[in-house]
Amino acid sequence: MPHDKFNKPIKVGDEVIIRFKVESVTPSEEYCNAQLKSIESMPPYPDSFITLSAVNTRQTEKVDTATA
Repeated sequence: MPHDKFNKPIKVGDEVIIRFKVESVTPSEEYCNAQLKSIESMPPYPDSFITLSAVNTRQTEKVDTATA
């Protein structure tokens, strides 16, 4: 059965979180595009990070790293 990194089962329709670090942001006064890179790679492949480009910042939510 598919599961997350904490061994909790995952099924179609579930919502999941993948944390990303902002690599670049296009300058704008309001919403703009950002390039993101995953914080964790996929074990056992140490260089298997996910990169997303042109993600609109209105689709993101800033994480407080002190409490995350």
